[in-house]
Amino acid sequence: QLWADGPYWSIKNIGATNEYDPGYFFSWGNTIGYVHDSAINQWKVAPGYPNAGTVWNGGFNLNNYLGTHGQSLQRSLQANAADDAAVAAWGSDWRMPTKAEVDGFDGNITSTLSADAKYMKVNGKGDFINDYIILPIAGLGNDNTNQETQAHWSWTSTFSQRSGTVNKSYQMLVSKKYPTPHPVISVVSTYGMNIRPVLTNTDF
Repeated sequence: QLWADGPYWSIKNIGATNEYDPGYFFSWGNTIGYVHDSAINQWKVAPGYPNAGTVWNGGFNLNNYLGTHGQSLQRSLQANAADDAAVAAWGSDWRMPTKAEVDGFDGNITSTLSADAKYMKVNGKGDFINDYIILPIAGLGNDNTNQETQAHWSWTSTFSQRSGTVNKSYQMLVSKKYPTPHPVISVVSTYGMNIRPVLTNTDF
């Protein structure tokens, strides 16, 4: 927890072996994770999922997205746990964060970019000054490529708007230019991003 009444963030992304590891990439509403094989510039099904290691032909594109869902998802995922990758991977104790929870970073944290620009350390303030999370800077997936690698991109569960044949959903963005995590709707839901879960039940 980084501020009073704020969510309890996981210390790492889904699929990550530690807090510095980006982990797996997901399109919005897809519960199957993928990893990028830079040697062949292709996305593959991540370990732990059916057909792990299989090349995902076309990668994060519209046809694959619609093929997974049958249609473009047009709802927030808070009430649709079956489409929440955090619930699918870690169980009902965890979920994807909401846009409102990402809004909470504003004014409540300080951010420090690592010397190698591979992660952002995000600390709380005041009573929470010793609490922090690490957000790996690993870019996003578009078609077969890993792009925008100078920023951290991760999905929220909050739907934004219809955009042509697909939709837009809120993302959490962090970068050298924008050091405070904040919600944006820069790209459509077909793109691949990390997921940083929050605890569902904080009554402890």
